[in-house]
Formats: sequence, structure tokens, C-alpha cells
Amino acid sequence: MKSPFRPLTARLLAAVLLLCLLTQCAGGLGDIRPYLPADLLRDAAAAQPSDGEAIRVDVLLLHGSEGVRTGSILQHLRQAPVAGARLTVQPLEEAAIDERYDLVYLDRGLTDEPAWPGVRDRLVDWVRKGGILFLSHEYASAFPASFTGIASLEPIEDTELNFTYPEVRPNLRGIQQAWRDFADVYGRYKGLNPKFHIHFQEGAVTGEAVPLVRKGDLALLTANRAGEGTVIWANNFLPNEQFITRFDLQAEDDQKYFHFGYAAANYLFRTELVKFAAKERHGFSVQKAYGPYGRPGLAWQAHYESLYSFVLRDMIKFTELLEKHGQVPSFSLVRGSYNGGVWMEALRYLENVGTDGEPQFVNMEDDSFFSAGRALTTASGNLRFGQVPGYHSFLSDLDVGWRAYPTAVDWNGDGATDLIVGTHDGRVHVLEHDGDAANLVFRKPVELDGVRAERDAAPFAVDWNGDGFLDLVLGTGKGEVVLYLGDDKRKLRRAGHFTAGGAALSVGGAAAPAVADWDGDGILDLIVGDAEGRLHLFRGTAPGSTELQAAEPILADGEPVRLGSYAAPFAADWNGDGRLDLLAGGGNGEIVWLERLGDGTLTNRGPLAGREFNFFGTNTIRPGRNAVPVVIDWNGDGKKDLITGHLEYGNPYAIDNPLFPYRKDLLENVRYVQSKHLPIIPHMYLHEYMSDEREKREMELHKAAFRALGLEWEDDMGVNHHTWRINKDALQTFRNQRASGIWWNFGFNPPNVSSAPRDGAEFLLVIPFLLPDENGDPPADPFLLFAPSPHPLTYGKAWDVMAKYDIPLTHFEHIEHSMKPGTDLYDKVLKTIAAMNRIRKEHKYTFMTEQQIARSLLNTFYADVEVRLSGDQIFLTPDYAEVPAQVKEYAGTLGVKLELGEAYADRAVDTSGMFYHEANGGHYIGVPGPTTVRLVRTSSMTERIRIVRSNGPVAFTVTDGGLTLRLDAPGMQEVEIYSPVPLKVSGSKLRVERHGNHYSVIHYGERAEIRLKIR
Repeated sequence: MKSPFRPLTARLLAAVLLLCLLTQCAGGLGDIRPYLPADLLRDAAAAQPSDGEAIRVDVLLLHGSEGVRTGSILQHLRQAPVAGARLTVQPLEEAAIDERYDLVYLDRGLTDEPAWPGVRDRLVDWVRKGGILFLSHEYASAFPASFTGIASLEPIEDTELNFTYPEVRPNLRGIQQAWRDFADVYGRYKGLNPKFHIHFQEGAVTGEAVPLVRKGDLALLTANRAGEGTVIWANNFLPNEQFITRFDLQAEDDQKYFHFGYAAANYLFRTELVKFAAKERHGFSVQKAYGPYGRPGLAWQAHYESLYSFVLRDMIKFTELLEKHGQVPSFSLVRGSYNGGVWMEALRYLENVGTDGEPQFVNMEDDSFFSAGRALTTASGNLRFGQVPGYHSFLSDLDVGWRAYPTAVDWNGDGATDLIVGTHDGRVHVLEHDGDAANLVFRKPVELDGVRAERDAAPFAVDWNGDGFLDLVLGTGKGEVVLYLGDDKRKLRRAGHFTAGGAALSVGGAAAPAVADWDGDGILDLIVGDAEGRLHLFRGTAPGSTELQAAEPILADGEPVRLGSYAAPFAADWNGDGRLDLLAGGGNGEIVWLERLGDGTLTNRGPLAGREFNFFGTNTIRPGRNAVPVVIDWNGDGKKDLITGHLEYGNPYAIDNPLFPYRKDLLENVRYVQSKHLPIIPHMYLHEYMSDEREKREMELHKAAFRALGLEWEDDMGVNHHTWRINKDALQTFRNQRASGIWWNFGFNPPNVSSAPRDGAEFLLVIPFLLPDENGDPPADPFLLFAPSPHPLTYGKAWDVMAKYDIPLTHFEHIEHSMKPGTDLYDKVLKTIAAMNRIRKEHKYTFMTEQQIARSLLNTFYADVEVRLSGDQIFLTPDYAEVPAQVKEYAGTLGVKLELGEAYADRAVDTSGMFYHEANGGHYIGVPGPTTVRLVRTSSMTERIRIVRSNGPVAFTVTDGGLTLRLDAPGMQEVEIYSPVPLKVSGSKLRVERHGNHYSVIHYGERAEIRLKIR
């Protein structure tokens, strides 16, 4: 039977074929070129003209006779990203206020200057002729009310951030929004302490001025039309100078510390002022945008420190997990890897670098890390004994009696000094020295048979009975002291407890004995520390007798010595004056010198100190907690040295130490990351008190460790900081890092800030910026500063606000020990991945490594763009001449944001380039080369193939009927393509997702090639 549908099918097929032929002949289906921009096709229409009005925004900063008082104004305006912005800085008495300037900004404290009255009057005239004047809080009453539009000021007593935002004309909205976004974030998360941080003082009763921000009936931000110009006044809430917001982190007046949040708000507010001036003068503003072709990056900042996590392969697992979710990691590797939260009984050596009579110590040496001096080791690793149960941070309040308790003796008679060490579990170990005198290597500990305390064994080796054989005096956790007598076979037998005054000797816990002839009568005495930090003297009654006199408190300066907890004494002539002194360690890890004076009394000379300061801001020798000193000439140079037993944090190893316990695993993790074309940067351990010399040395050591692992450094490196600390003199750290080949630092805590990046209130908003030179200008040798964003799971609003300003977003995390599925830590990582992907999707971010973000930012800061206007066309010409070499493949990837002001409110945009995205009240346009923007009534951008976002440079090749994209940023390549027609997207190992007219493509590897054809 003949189907009635066959004739219809045949006719439809013929029609479709005819349509295909017609559209192909017209350059339609199958030919991609009609959908490509003019620049890509080298159309003559895209050529840049030489005429047209050059767009400039000239800003004048006026200061007093003593120079710029508020350095943040100068430094922020110098780095304002507005195209064509030029800053002139003049003293008040030389002010040339004329029509060349679009915006005048007054420094603080000008009203007392002799030139002020005349300049004020000239400013009034200048504004009335079309100028824009910004007035900070203090100037509200310095001008006539008819000029400012402010009738009076009224006091504000409360500290609530309860603002309202009246509707204002479009050109003013950017300034209003900068205030609003800062207030919303800090209000929502209670980031400002009302008692210390919020001082409105007074608000404005407005006359003619338009309120941009209100608090009740008073205005805190106003704009007043004065003649042809505008006067803008702001309450001192914003911009705010109570914190340091200068980009060189230098304090003015009584400022305590750099506040990232206020620095970001001040900078964004001032940038909006410049953009307002551009819109008023030219009808639009153009600003350089962060990120390749105008779209910013998202990055992980994974600090990697933990020793055992190399065995767990967490670096590899995290890289694989992120790849599964279309993301990419950035790792920073510490030099001293350790086990976090772990405290272990340990031993250290501090060499006397002074004289025998005046001992001196370096204190913080190359591999001291959280301790002091150098670690004692076996041939296979650091000497470690018991470990305190549970997790306890480096700064935790840990009050336990654990400690390695050493005493020095030639145990085996080979002429080398050995150690006998007691531990918290009550055991006593022999450590035979395994090398020359200066060597710190011992054979593995061997437990002494028959010598044991129930806990807290504290041995002291001495020939107590004078028979020529080594005996052992042993303190116990019960506060008792026991004598073990030795023989010619090095066997020790328990001889009994010491008594004092006819009763069993007991000091009430953690007895720590030292033996010496303290009173010089030829009979050995016993000095015992206890758990309460006290020292007790038990005088001997007869040679070899365990019957001692009753306890006497050790006095210094006439008072009983109290060391807080866990006192551990050692008697020695410390200063070579022939009198026996006393060293005593305590629970805080310090070792106090009690000097014997000529009259036989003791004076407390305070803790022993070294040349280098430690993490806590002192130069006291502090190897850990519960320090036990042993004085001995260890290296045979005739000078007394120190051996310390103690409780030490982390069991750290330098990653290039031959004794590093997991070297194979470390290299496996590092090589895997390298195979993924991903960088590893140093996670540097500095602190606020480290000397200039020590800082330089630490950087040399970190660089050497990286070289030993095959990690490149040289002159192209970034950094972040273990514990976040940098020097109190921030410029010292940055200067030393720049000298060591580091040019970007994305993870540090400004000096004196009590919180930390990601979780602290001072970091709820962050921005990238350049460390200025001494003149406040961007430096010739770049140094880029930034901080991790607040946690996206806790501070999601802050992420959305920063996304409005296209600020790159980096998330810091410790991923060690977080890679076990089913755990809370793993689930939190998954939630964070999802939160970051939300930002990527909603705000058109791309994933990058931090190194790539740094290169792209450097391109943004140093590239320039000339803007010319001719009729309804804006010509954008980038200038990459000043871009530093560190930008590498990101050279030529500048993007700008075009915002149309009131004058062009009815216009849309077409661009001759390939990169375009519309969002946040503006048009993002990539400008790898000269680009034309047409201001049109109806945009044709929806009819064009274009790149919405890319995480790196894109090169294009137009082929027969198709387009090839080459993406050269190594590691992960990401691009989003918009097409009005269906595309066939092909290439090796591509992940392609289509959502309507948008194609998202991700590739992992050194580079990617993507081929596009019309379907």
C-alpha cells in the first residue's frame, strides 16, 4: 500500500536541500565567518583611526606644606584602574586649579594652611564651571552651605550600620554602591567592633544636596550640584583612615595595623569617584578589568605542611578531586614539614658561639623551626620519645609533665659523651654517641634494664658513692628520688629512696634532680625541681648516704624561686667566675640563669637568650615546653654548650634533609603535580621578629630545598606564609622576598593584626595591589600583594560582593588529612568546591592557578589602554610596552569594563573584537589589540560568536568554514563560547558542556586546541 506521507516527505527534503544550498552560497550554514567579528577577519572597517578625542580623566590631589598627609589617597589614586586617569599632586600654595582637571581631592588638614582661604574660593569658582570636588568629613563646614548643599551637621551617638540608600541618578550609583557593599558585608558579619571601629561623629542635615546614604534623618554621603559642577561629601565612615590602608602598609598617626577590608573599600570608593568624573565629562568610563580579557579567576590556595600526608598522597588525591569537578589546585610547600597538633619528647643542642665565660647562642638556627638549636638524631631520623595524646596546636595551653629528661655521661667508656634519657612513661634509655665530638647522631635508644619510674623518669648520672662507677639518681612522677648504684659491668641496682630530715624525700610530683656539691663541703647535695616550678635544696649528710637534710627552698634575690611549672635544675659555673650557678628550665620552655654572687646568694638573671628572636617575640632560648638543661662542652672546643630535653612541637624535618622520613612519598606527590603542569610555590615560615639576616637565610634555604626537589624558583616565584606571619617591618620581608626572586605574595598577615586571612574580620573584603615605590608609584620591579578571600561557606555574601567588582577570589585550605571520603573534613571540601563552582557559573569566573592570576593581574596593572572617541565609536588601543617579563603568556590579554553613563543611557554596544560579556552594569571587552566599540541603538552581539571568558590567552585561526582556538596557559584551560548557531566543538580530551547558546570547554594538560564548526 502506498503511504500518503511519502510525497510530503520528499517535498520537505527537497526544500531543506534547497535552503541549505542557498544559505551556503550566502555564507550561512557551514561557514563560520559571518558570525565572527571584524578584527578576526582583518576587516578594514576595524582599523583604528588616528583622530578622535583622547579620553582623559585628570585628578588633582592637593596637600599641605608638609607633604601628603594621607598616603592612602595618593597610593590608591596612583593605582586606580580607570583608563586615561592621570594624577597630579600639588601643595596647596602652588595649586593650579583650572579646566584641565576633572576631579580635585583634598588631603586632610588643609584648613590651617595660610593658602587655604584663597584656594577654597578658587575651588568654589572651579566647581561652578564644571569641576568635581570631593570633600572628606572635616571639610563639610569649611565651605559655604550654598556650595556643599549641607545646611548643618548633627551629632550621631549610636554605632548601628542601619543605612538607607535613596534612588539617585545613574552616574552617582557607583559611589553609592561602593559604600553600600562595604556596609552590607561588614554589617551582616559584624566585622566592625562598635566600641572601637565605628565613629560617625556627625551626619549632615541636607539643604540642596542629594543624599546618597542616609542614617535616619541625617545624610552620610551627599552630592550637590553647584553651578555646572558637583561637590561630593562623605562622612568619615568611608573613606576611613583609622586603620592603615596605604598600600605600603606604613602607619600614619596612631594607626595600629593594615586593614584589608577598609583598604579594599577605600580603594573601590576612590576608583568610583574617578569613574564618576569620567562619566560626567565624557559620558562613559573605561577601566582595566582583572583577569584575562576582562574576566577574573578563581583559585585554591592549598598550604601543604603535614609530614604524613605525603604518605597519604593527599596532594595527588586533591588534584584528582578538583579535576573531577573541573577545577585546579595551587600548592604551596613548607620547608619544615611537621605533624600538626603533635607534641613529642625531644632533644636539642645549642652550640656556644661566645666564650666559656660569656656563653652566647644563635638560638633560632637553620632547622630550629618551632624549637631552638639543632635536633639530636639517629642515623635514620630525629630522636623522639613519647607523644602527648590528642591534638594540641602550637599555641595551645598545654599543661602536661611530658619531657625528655637527659643527663650526659660516657656510658660505654669510648671517650665520647653519651646520654641517658628519662621519659614520661617512666622508662630510662641509653643513647650512645655515634660519631665524632661535634656530631649529633646517636645509636637507637636502648632501655636500661631494671631502671624504671611509674611515670616522669628524670635521671641524673653521677658517682654518688665515690667508688668510681657511674650511679643514677632518678626522680619520679610521685615526687620521690631513687638511687641506683652502678658497678664495673655498667649494671645498675636499686639502692633505695632518698630521705630528707628523717622522712621519705618527696616534692609532690615530677621530681627533677640535679647533683652538685652546692655548699662546697665536699659532700654531694641534691637540688630538686617540682611540678609547681619550685626548687628545693637537700644538703648531703655524708658521702654516699641517701639520708639528706630537710628541704630548703632555693632563694634568688631573697625570694623562693618559682618557675611556673616543671622546674628542672642543673648546677654549673655558667660565667666562669669560680662559683657554682644554677640553670633551671621551666614549663614555658625557657631556661633561667640563677647567678651565684660573692656572698653565696643567688640572683635571677632571667632566661638565657640568643642572638635571634623566636616566634613569640623574645630572644630567649625556648626549645619547647618543660625544658631540661644539661651543660657540657659537647664539641670539645673548650666552651660550655647546652643540651636540652623538652616537649617539642611537630617533629619537623626540612624537606631536603637526608633524614626526611618520607622522601619517596614527597617526591611522588611533587612529580605528580609537575606532570600536571602545575606550579608549587614556597609556604614560607617567617615571623614578626625575625632579623633581616635570618629572613634572607631562610629564603636561601627554602630556595635550596626547592632545587633539591627539582622545583624551579630563580626569579619567577610567588609565596604565602606558614602561620601567615611576616616581619613587624613588612617592607623588610617584601624587600627580601623580591631580592630572592619572589614577586607576588598572596597569603600574609599584616603586622599587629590579631585575626588571620579567610576567617578574620579584617579580611571580609580583599583586593590585589602593587607595593608602591618610595614615591607612591607602581614600582619598576613589581611586587604584588593579595590575600585569600573569606571562607565561601561562611561568608558567601562577601564573595558575591567582590564578584561585583571582578576581584579574583582565592580560597585557602589545608587539604592534608581531608581526602578521606565519608569524613566531615572531606564533606567540607566538597561543599567548598560546590560553592566555588556557583561563583564560577553565576559570575562568569574561570578557574586558574594563583600563579596565573598573579601574571594576569600584573598585566592589568602595567598594561595601558588609550581611549579615543569619534562620533559614536570608541577606539581602544592597548599598550603593553611597560608590562614586566613575569607576565609571560598573559601578555596581551588585557580586558576592560566599559560603563555607559547618563549621556549614553539609551545606547547598546557592538565591538569589533572576539571577547565580550555584559554584566555588573557594564560591558567587558577583551583588548589583545586595537578594538573598536560602536555605540548603537540595538546591539548585534547576540548574532555573533564570541568568547565570554577564558582563563588564559587564546589565539585564533580562521580555516575553511571553521575556527581553531589555541589555549596556551598550562595546567588547565577553560573557555566559554557564545554562539547564535549550533556548533560542533572538537579536540583532544575536551570536556564540553552546552547550555543553550553557551559552550563551556575544559581541558587538562600543557595546552589545548579547540576546533569550531557550524553544525
